[in-house]
Amino acid sequence: MRRSFVMALVLAAALTIYPAVALADQLCASGGGTFIAGEQRTLGLTWTYKSEWSHIEGVPYRELRYRSDGSVSFSQDVASGVIYSAFSNCPNGNCSDAFRRTAVKNLGTRTYSWDMDQRALGAC
Repeated sequence: MRRSFVMALVLAAALTIYPAVALADQLCASGGGTFIAGEQRTLGLTWTYKSEWSHIEGVPYRELRYRSDGSVSFSQDVASGVIYSAFSNCPNGNCSDAFRRTAVKNLGTRTYSWDMDQRALGAC
C-alpha cells in the first residue's frame, strides 16, 4: 500500500514538472509535393502545438503559421540546405494546442519539393 502511494506521488510530481509527458504527440495534418518559385502551400486548420517542415531540397523558403483568424503567428526565412525545422508553441516549456494552419513559401527560382506536418498534444 505504501509503495503504490509513493509511486503515485512520483508520477504526480513528474506530470507537474513535465506536463507534456501526460499527452501523446499526434499527427493531425500532413502534406507534401512540389511547388514553383514564389508559390505557397498551406495545410488545413487543425489543433496544433508543433509545425514541422522537412525534406525541402536545397531551396530557400519561408516557414509560416497562421492563427484561426488568418493573422500570421510565426514567420521565418530559412536558407537552403536545411533538412528539418520545427516550431512549437511552448513558451517557458508549457506546450498548448490552438487552431492553426502551417504553410511554406518557395523563395527559390525553380520548382522544389515540400513536406509539412502539424502535431497536437491532445486530439485533433
